Amino acid sequence: MKENFIDAYTSFNSTFLFSTIAESRFSVDTKVKLSLNSFLDSAVSYNNRILFIARQTTVTNGLISSLGTNYYLVSADDETQLITGRLYVVANTFKDGCSCSDDRQCPQSVVLFGNNGTSIQTIIPGMIFDCLLLDGVLVSSLECFYDSQCISLLQDTFMMDTKVKPLSALSRFLPNVTI
Repeated sequence: MKENFIDAYTSFNSTFLFSTIAESRFSVDTKVKLSLNSFLDSAVSYNNRILFIARQTTVTNGLISSLGTNYYLVSADDETQLITGRLYVVANTFKDGCSCSDDRQCPQSVVLFGNNGTSIQTIIPGMIFDCLLLDGVLVSSLECFYDSQCISLLQDTFMMDTKVKPLSALSRFLPNVTI
């Protein structure tokens, strides 16, 4: 990111905003806006490349997510195999049949379960769970963060002491904007 910023800064500084020829305010404003937009585009492009490389490295190498969302380890059932220390890697398969080994992406709504695991199931609006945490976050929206009841539910579930106010309609981000 630092190199990207330095390149954009160098490019911006090489743009002649002052010259021996008088330029209109519109011309100067246009040049500044074009330079800034170019910087923003290159920063977004750079970040997208980094995310793509991280995701492809994880998927291609079959790395296990630290949350165990794509694959998980299972030890052998019988005692003879336990002694040898054999572990098996099993792909996560969701209720709808989507498997992280086949599809690599299995977007699912985030669901909070009650204490016994089944009695209360609450879908969190806008939040998506996927084989890789990164994939789920990138397709999730801010919908829950506009709803005080949804925020309270998350805070209660995760026992958070800090109280967070919901986003307001004055936010520059719409509720359905993906992260």
